[in-house]
Amino acid sequence: MPLTALYEALKQVKDGRKKRGCRYSLGLLLTLLLLARLAGETELRAAAQWIRLRKGWIIEHLHLTRASLPCAGTYGYALERIDAHELLEVVAGCLTRWEAAERCENEPSRLADQGGQQEKQHVAVDGKTMRGTLGHEPESQPSVHVLSVYEVRTGLVLAQRSVAEKENEITAVKELLTPVYVKDRVWTADAMHTQKAACQCIDQLGGKYLFFFKDNHPTAHED
Repeated sequence: MPLTALYEALKQVKDGRKKRGCRYSLGLLLTLLLLARLAGETELRAAAQWIRLRKGWIIEHLHLTRASLPCAGTYGYALERIDAHELLEVVAGCLTRWEAAERCENEPSRLADQGGQQEKQHVAVDGKTMRGTLGHEPESQPSVHVLSVYEVRTGLVLAQRSVAEKENEITAVKELLTPVYVKDRVWTADAMHTQKAACQCIDQLGGKYLFFFKDNHPTAHED
């Protein structure tokens, strides 16, 4: 993906900072942080240092007019004031469009199968407890459990949602059942998601599903 395309996409994320005193756009900050993260940097100070060491390359490829780059505090201040879900949707949308363009090039018909129907992408739903989150801050903090919807063929995470302490994946997945993630896609998930409401919703939104029966539906499982 061209770096400039990612830069333009990240400009769509709403900036929660006050305009006065902002020397760097949010789109630029997010682009630089994403580059540093892809390079393996996991802390803001290390990411800021990684970015500064590549100052010339960054200015050239992003066509920047300012000769300076942000410090670690600038990144942290901006990140505290953005909507993480909005950022995820923007990045996922950008990568999805790029991946689709790569597959069909200048011929949209190449996204269709031999029968002329649009190819349905397989997406999987899976929940994981994030490593290192138990008692992180504060010490009484429970582990963070995240439910993700990802495209199996590309590995692209389309959406994520944290599962609250007093709920489970069955209730959390309801917020992810939207036309954006369901239409023209085939959903698979653990047996716990084999629920009538979820199946009906996927069907109504133009998607397909492949779920499994276990002891949570004993009669259907026996049949």
